[in-house]
Amino acid sequence: MPLSVHQDAPKNAVLQQHTKCMSGVELFKSNDKDHPLTCGIAVMEKGQSIKWTYPGAEFAFILEGEMEARDSSDPDKVIHLKAGDICRADKGDVLTMSTPTRCKSFFVSQLPDDINLETIMEIKDL
Repeated sequence: MPLSVHQDAPKNAVLQQHTKCMSGVELFKSNDKDHPLTCGIAVMEKGQSIKWTYPGAEFAFILEGEMEARDSSDPDKVIHLKAGDICRADKGDVLTMSTPTRCKSFFVSQLPDDINLETIMEIKDL
């Protein structure tokens, strides 16, 4: 399969509001229907919290701001993430993420084409 290139993706990317506290843009996705991959930018607004059940594996690199994450398997443990940190969640993981600042990340994720984000997120105001 030849190399696939999407030139000037960041210049042409426009963030779209997905929920009241999360916006993002998909920059590029694979053509592999059995193992779909997508990458993009996600932004979570200050003072928001999202409980997210991961439909597939995801890697996130924090570009700006800070985020706090709690894994449902150990909810008392708070993981602090800041710009320059990278994290991974596996399929089925349930994380609650909140941010004391606006947080922007670059993600690579296994998201099925037919995913409805509203069904896998629980949004809370802090």
